[in-house]
Amino acid sequence: MRILRISHSGVVDDWRARERVVRRAGHEVTSVTAMQWDEGGRTVPLRPRDGEDVRGVRTLGSHPALFVYDPRPLWRLLGEDWDVLDLHEEPFALATAEVLAIRALRRSRAPFALYSAQNIDKRYPPPSVGWRGGPCATRAP
Repeated sequence: MRILRISHSGVVDDWRARERVVRRAGHEVTSVTAMQWDEGGRTVPLRPRDGEDVRGVRTLGSHPALFVYDPRPLWRLLGEDWDVLDLHEEPFALATAEVLAIRALRRSRAPFALYSAQNIDKRYPPPSVGWRGGPCATRAP
């Protein structure tokens, strides 16, 4: 299975542990993350491990929900054939709207999954994912 995982927090090595587990299970994972990100008040640069397919992308903005990626690398990557797009960004984040807009423009049919730390039902206005009459966030178990 070919998986494209996009997560600004993947700049932190520990946050890429999930991808390493999936790779060990025999799947191909390409990770896209910020080249650097402010984590807890300090700038963390991306430092990929040897053999790790992780690509640093420039970001504009520093708020987790109010930033976007440089669209050029996303355009190229979303033009490839993926089995799933694993988007580790909140449904209401600008980066989510950006990635899904590029996905639509590229006519990608890869299914996608979103991450959410929300634990209450909320309705968000367009262009948030899920705005068409349904809650955007999922409930925590």
